[in-house]
Formats: sequence, structure tokens, C-alpha cells
Amino acid sequence: QSFNVTVASVTGNEGRVDKEPGWIDALATHNYDYTIHGMLAQRFIDTSVKFILGDPLEQVIEVAGKHFLLMHGHSIGSKSNLSDYVTKIIGKYAGRGIRIDYVIFGHIHEADIGDIYARSGSTVGANAYSENGLNLLSRPSQNLYTVDSYGNINGYKIDLSYTGEQTYQLDSELASYNSKSASKLHE
Repeated sequence: QSFNVTVASVTGNEGRVDKEPGWIDALATHNYDYTIHGMLAQRFIDTSVKFILGDPLEQVIEVAGKHFLLMHGHSIGSKSNLSDYVTKIIGKYAGRGIRIDYVIFGHIHEADIGDIYARSGSTVGANAYSENGLNLLSRPSQNLYTVDSYGNINGYKIDLSYTGEQTYQLDSELASYNSKSASKLHE
């Protein structure tokens, strides 16, 4: 009631339904992160919360006078060179006359918040490939970004595993997606 809230989503690797997400919009929507976003948009349809639906692979949105690039992140590269890749992506858009203030992407299997970019965590948590193949201990999470009165963009990671004293216990029999991602671990 006291804030203007805009919700946008970025598809990550953990939530994909198909084995590979591909490079076309239709395949990128076969993702649990995208599905959860759509379900929440329907749930809040009669409220002041604004949900942004658009290209699930790459889109520029404006929030509070700032330009955010939302992308899956196939072109991001390795985690060790994130700043270099993000700077190149911002430069690509600048060459087209489009200012980018902040880049939000998926792809690298864990939450990471920096000065000019962030990787949002997946609402569905880790999968077998990220845990066993990449040795990451990623958690179900979602990022929240604010633009303050000075124009600063601030990112916050919200862990979705715990809600007060209650935790969500996952039934291993229902974790069928992990068996699909586990196949990526075999030569």
C-alpha cells in the first residue's frame, strides 16, 4: 500500500522443464520460474502490483527512471569474468543508443548481487547438475531491488527456504526434475 511494486522475472537454469532451454522465446517459457511468475501475475491481477511480461530471453524495462536489462544469460560466460561480460553487454546496448543501468540474469546457478549486475536465485532452488556437477550449494531464493531517492539501485537476496519458524520440506519423490538434470553429469 505504501510502495509502487513492479515484478519482473528472469529464467534460470534450475527451473527449466526441458533438457535445454534453447535460444527462442517459446522454449525459454518452458521454465518453472516463468510459470511461477505467470501464476503470481494472475493472483495479483486486481491489485496495484505491476507484473512485467515480455521476452523471457532478453528485455529492457524501465523502473523508477532506471533501465534494467533482464536476460537469461547464455552469453554471460563464466562466473569468474562476470564484470567483463556485463560491461560488454552494456556496451552492446550503448552502441544501439540504449542506456542500461543494471543487468539482471540467470544462468550461473546461484544468487550473486554486484554493483551493476545481479543473478537472481531460482525460486525452485538447486538441481542435481548445479549441486553435483558444479558443486554449488544454491538455495531457493529471490532478489528484491529498490531504487532509492538518490537513484541508487540496491539489491537484496531473500532466502525462500525459511519462513519464520516453518521450513518447506521437499519430498524427494516429487523432485523428478533433478533426475533430468542428473543426466548432464554423465559423459
